[in-house]
Amino acid sequence: MQWRTLFHKEVVENWHNKKWIWVPLVMILFSIMDPLSYYFLPEIIESVGDVPEGMVFEMPSIEPIPALMMSIESLSTYGAIIITLVSMGTIAGERQQGITEMIFAKPIKFSNYITAKWVSYTLLSVLSLVISLCMSWYYINLLFGSISFSSFILAISFYSLWFIFIVTLSIFYNTICKNAGLVLACTIGTLFILSGINTIVGHTFTWFPNQLSTHIEEMLTTTDISTEIVGTTGIIIILIVLLLFVSIQICQRREMIQD
Repeated sequence: MQWRTLFHKEVVENWHNKKWIWVPLVMILFSIMDPLSYYFLPEIIESVGDVPEGMVFEMPSIEPIPALMMSIESLSTYGAIIITLVSMGTIAGERQQGITEMIFAKPIKFSNYITAKWVSYTLLSVLSLVISLCMSWYYINLLFGSISFSSFILAISFYSLWFIFIVTLSIFYNTICKNAGLVLACTIGTLFILSGINTIVGHTFTWFPNQLSTHIEEMLTTTDISTEIVGTTGIIIILIVLLLFVSIQICQRREMIQD
């Protein structure tokens, strides 16, 4: 009952802030922007009017899987920023405003407080991801060629773990930092560092979390679930669980110190 009350509070608050509306819409925009821009680029250039008379501008055709990976790569960048922006003040903002002191004045379990927020933002992020990629899949099937529904569902299932990891990372920094802007900087900074590490060791450590999109592309191409993608998702799940556990411990310790 306590957890459901906290979860309901988060869902209703996100609805009042219109996050359940604008987050999916923005994610849809970013997911379809690159494939559509690539497909209609010749028409866009011709409409601008800078093409010399008689010159024909043609883009090399691409297969549907690389087109879908355009959407995934775009969401890996812009989607991560959106998720962090919407969740950066979920705990840090409440701490700064003194709301957490009123909440924990009651016998609220720290685990319920953290996990209710985590589930609400995970639900928002994953639902937005599914809607945006479904729109991208529709246009890709229409313009570039077909990707089977079963392969598409597998791609979403694996890739959603990356979004859940970003939500968890943001929640973790929320428990450490009292300033929402600092949460944003630390979360994006950590993702940037992970990307840099992946550039250096990704070719040898194929289970590194940032290798997930590469393995998804291989899975779509070969229609085979490799040990690499299973190992990568396993590591991401372990990191999610560890970050959640540490977040609960940090939150509990901070409140106990304040008491």
